Amino acid sequence: MAFGYLIASLSPNPQAASIAGQLLYMPMLLLSGAVMPLSILPGGIQAVSQWLPITHSVILMKALWFGQGWPMLSVWYLLGILVVGGALLPGCFAGNNPLPNWNGDTE
Repeated sequence: MAFGYLIASLSPNPQAASIAGQLLYMPMLLLSGAVMPLSILPGGIQAVSQWLPITHSVILMKALWFGQGWPMLSVWYLLGILVVGGALLPGCFAGNNPLPNWNGDTE
């Protein structure tokens, strides 16, 4: 969520924020194992997918759904992302104009 706020605060308008978000989200979704199994992807792409937060969310949901318990690597990875994202969130609102002004108002 902090990443979304960061994109919104850096984007000049809602359309640019939407495009940037989709350009980042769609490849992560396709490489996460949610759309297709990771086992059919080449080894290099599987290695890259292990760095994506959505991959660990999918691993966690699949393990819990099939009664395999809590995969602790994914749990700690996601908690780390939560902590880092929470630390970045105040930076998105720092400065003179904390929220994006997409209406064209100067105030």
